[in-house]
Amino acid sequence: MTSHVEDSGSSARLSPFEPGPDGAELFTAQGIKRAWVFAVPMRVKFRNITVREGLILQGSAGLAEAAPFRNYPPPVAATWFAGAFAVAARGLPVPLSPVPLNVTVPVVDPDTAARLVRESGCSTAKVKVADPRSNLEDDIARIRAVRAALGATGKIRVDANAAWSLAEATAALPRLGEAAGPGGLQYAEQPCQTLAELVELQQVTGIPVAADETIRLGGQLTEVIASGLAAAVIKAMPLGGPARAAALVADGLRAAAPGGTSAPLLVVSSALDTGVGLSAGLALATQLQTKAACGLGTLRLCTDSILTADPRIENGFLYPVETLELKGNLPPVSPEVQQWWRNRVEQVAAGFARL
Repeated sequence: MTSHVEDSGSSARLSPFEPGPDGAELFTAQGIKRAWVFAVPMRVKFRNITVREGLILQGSAGLAEAAPFRNYPPPVAATWFAGAFAVAARGLPVPLSPVPLNVTVPVVDPDTAARLVRESGCSTAKVKVADPRSNLEDDIARIRAVRAALGATGKIRVDANAAWSLAEATAALPRLGEAAGPGGLQYAEQPCQTLAELVELQQVTGIPVAADETIRLGGQLTEVIASGLAAAVIKAMPLGGPARAAALVADGLRAAAPGGTSAPLLVVSSALDTGVGLSAGLALATQLQTKAACGLGTLRLCTDSILTADPRIENGFLYPVETLELKGNLPPVSPEVQQWWRNRVEQVAAGFARL
């Protein structure tokens, strides 16, 4: 996943967005009145992302975010756009409530990792591992620092973003669990690529495993729920918006019930969203009434915001903002980025035309 860096320093960028002819027709059909393209720099490189890009759409019910990553194929991006169209047209499905958060710890040195945990106020941490910029010993040192900062009762998750083979994960996870201290890992998120590998890994190591990419890219939510995995990471916009995501979870739980499989822990998470997308995540977490710490605290990873006021992080919880309002004085997005998103919307429009 490569980044396309704006020369913007630490400032967010925002420009009115004009779609191409097919995109304009799609936007009109979906009730989109205005659109903007944004670029927000990250504080640290996060899975090779240094600038988060995407579109903000305005419909009759308000703002929605459509920000599929650049390396996502058009059919996957189309689901994300479908969710944004639904939110822009109909709004969020439920009133928003505060939710508990995990702090996300990217690939940083142990001292920085500990500082991020202490500053967050969270009692759960998700630590990125298996990144090309670090090795297993670096990951172990980062996890030990996180444990020291959390204290004995805090929970630690790790996220490998499907980077390991089954053999690599089988070797690495016990060492990471040992580094996490008493109680080990709450779960390991997407250590391997396929659902079959995830299930085997959990059985062989005894370490709880969660699925993420298997759900948001592979479309296997029902299969994950029925598989016996310990947790399922649910992201609102990649699944077509909060209302559709909640419906898919309910369908999956009903389908799995006759088999007697224990329901997985449901963890609502962010896809490096702006405050607009995080509000959709808050709606999903509120609707699912999950008690698990949510991965919705990712605004801390950004240097700036496109909103006048973002959902607020306080004492390990995310609180909704009353009104989503875009800043009016941000520098413009580069012509290259605007054109890339124009081309992306044309691709998405072609997919919608075939439906």
